[in-house]
Amino acid sequence: MAENNIGENYAEELRRLKAKVNEIETMQAYCDHVWGDPKYIPEKVAIMRNVPTKQGSDGWWEAIPTGGYEIKDKWSRMCTKCGKIEYTTEQYISYQKVKGGPKFG
Repeated sequence: MAENNIGENYAEELRRLKAKVNEIETMQAYCDHVWGDPKYIPEKVAIMRNVPTKQGSDGWWEAIPTGGYEIKDKWSRMCTKCGKIEYTTEQYISYQKVKGGPKFG
């Protein structure tokens, strides 16, 4: 009997947490965002190469890691009001500066 009660407690806790997540996502969707400064967070990404693969008469390309890695530029920004975090890998080019910066949607 105790195991069933524990299971019910977990199920109730899961329902409560899902409702709270939904409430926070709704608040973030209607927030008039005030974005903080972008933070540069580079990502290490495996370099892949495509190799032809075949089995019987079927052929396809399969991505295989080469063992090497490359660094991809990535930025994040956080709303100071609701805490929402956005990420981007896009950049804009500024001709007035030597360097551009992150481009968020």
